[in-house]
Amino acid sequence: MALVTYLAILTSGVIGFIIGTTYPICSFSKDVPLKPKYLAVFTVAYQQKNFVDAAVQKFSENFTILLFHYDGRVNEWDEFEWSQRAIHISARKQAKWWYAKRFLHPDIVAAYDYIFIWDEDLGVDHFNAEELIYSSFLLLSFFLGSFDVKDFKYRFYLFLHSDTCLYQTDIVEYIKLVKKYGLEISQPAVEAYWEPSFSITKRKNDTEVHKEADALGICSNLHQPPCTEFVEIMAPVFSRSAWRCIWHMIQNDLPHGFGMDYVFRNCVEPAQEKIGVVDAQWIFHYGTPTLKDQGREDNRTDKVQEIDIRRYQELGIFKYRWNEAIKNYCNKKGIVSSNYKDNLTLPQ
Repeated sequence: MALVTYLAILTSGVIGFIIGTTYPICSFSKDVPLKPKYLAVFTVAYQQKNFVDAAVQKFSENFTILLFHYDGRVNEWDEFEWSQRAIHISARKQAKWWYAKRFLHPDIVAAYDYIFIWDEDLGVDHFNAEELIYSSFLLLSFFLGSFDVKDFKYRFYLFLHSDTCLYQTDIVEYIKLVKKYGLEISQPAVEAYWEPSFSITKRKNDTEVHKEADALGICSNLHQPPCTEFVEIMAPVFSRSAWRCIWHMIQNDLPHGFGMDYVFRNCVEPAQEKIGVVDAQWIFHYGTPTLKDQGREDNRTDKVQEIDIRRYQELGIFKYRWNEAIKNYCNKKGIVSSNYKDNLTLPQ
């Protein structure tokens, strides 16, 4: 983590929000507040409401839900019951890491054990954040017909209308697996209509968690990111301690975060053991984010190109800053740094 201090550009006047919103677990305990243990963050446009709604349903009352709105449409989300409990922050035409730098300071989110920072276009049919602890009890209650409490009727309605809840209650949930394998930085494995951008994120069928890519042909070096010690910026999950380091990597003026995932490993040690991809709980990447519609008012092709050009410009800037940070760090520590490369990694 010492190296990160050479890179950090600290935000002045970080805007805070209230965490630890309380609401009842169920009607039987309205006087007993629940303090969420985890934070789930989505950067969203209203066009993707169905994806986001499905994802939020997979996060229990142990999660605070935070939406960053980049299209300015906030009130429309009131159609969802959970939106009343969520935290909403709106700023037009910004990207995920722009919000994270300004609103997710480590001291602000210190109450949460894990922080999920996800894109909006992810399918969650095969993902559960936590065990659905009420499932068998509610099924029995339904057949006995012994409950007429509104909250329980509504909760059971969700079980009936989810295409995954009933048959996945016996699957070990994501957080349990993260704790089991000691992962400080993780992500669900990915399936898509195309090959994932990074082979390490592709789901494996024969394991709960993996930490290395298989294909040497795709990876130039199996001992370097993105072939090991790597998760993508699309759907990362950070422990509290890892996020305290990651936050300092985020650059105020580089909102897309390109390149950061290559250096996440500098925030945990040993990275090979504490960074991993969870295969047993996986997501589907639809690849339909609407951020590219927030560009200039011209044809869509130009908007897509404009955003992509900006992202790769940011990647070049981030590479330069990181390598300058490596130079400064190595000089101070007396480390020979003549063999550092543009892959953003510290020489081993």
